[in-house]
Amino acid sequence: GAVDEGFDLDGDGFLAEGCAHVAETDCDDSDAAVNPDAEELCDDGLDNDCDDLVDDADPDCDLVCTDNDADGYAVEGGECGEVDCEDSDVEVNPGHVEVKDNGIDDDCDGKIDERCFIGTVMR
Repeated sequence: GAVDEGFDLDGDGFLAEGCAHVAETDCDDSDAAVNPDAEELCDDGLDNDCDDLVDDADPDCDLVCTDNDADGYAVEGGECGEVDCEDSDVEVNPGHVEVKDNGIDDDCDGKIDERCFIGTVMR
């Protein structure tokens, strides 16, 4: 019984632009990868997240996070997350467990080879 309830041609869950009763509309209803919930992909010439800003004009593209070892931690810290203290070794990052007696700060906590025993931390 609804009239002019809108269309979602690309199946991404967002209705096409022009549906006034919808808060967030799909700016490209022919591409499921382009919608208000999408992440802006820089340097592709598209407004991926439907905020009317493309690539370098989008503030989302200003944040550069360097992760040379692809372990999910960047060297910049801040908005990029926890600081990777050794970005050339995937086995050294804030999410890694400290390995005893290897002379490396494996978990990036500023301490080298802290020894853990049940309930006690030896420094």
